Amino acid sequence: MGIFVMMNNYFHDVATAMLVVASLLMYFLFYEVEKQNNNETKQLFVNIYGKLSHIIGGTIIFIIMAGIVRTFTYKEFEWANAVGNEQVPAIIVKHILVVFFLVFGLRGWIKVHRRVKKMREELLDILIQKAKAN
Repeated sequence: MGIFVMMNNYFHDVATAMLVVASLLMYFLFYEVEKQNNNETKQLFVNIYGKLSHIIGGTIIFIIMAGIVRTFTYKEFEWANAVGNEQVPAIIVKHILVVFFLVFGLRGWIKVHRRVKKMREELLDILIQKAKAN
């Protein structure tokens, strides 16, 4: 049981870091695409965004599920060791940072999602106009 909990906690931390990195990547890519204002680049980003959204969504689901396991085993597997090594302040800071990054990442994802929706509509309008012209 101990190995399972240890691996769960490790992958929970890795998934949290992955969520932060994927969210930042999406955010930075989006603003570069907007700066270029090129329809081909926008189409490429819309395609990448769909795949990245699935990865981010799956990561969030995993974080929640692994977090449930971590919550129920926290006192036995992490708290006692942290208290014994006087690491409680570090754990508190870690959790504050994780919550901050999670909220920041989700907020950025929602903002980008709204703007990608508009980008898709613009690209669709351009395709319809091209089809009518032919």
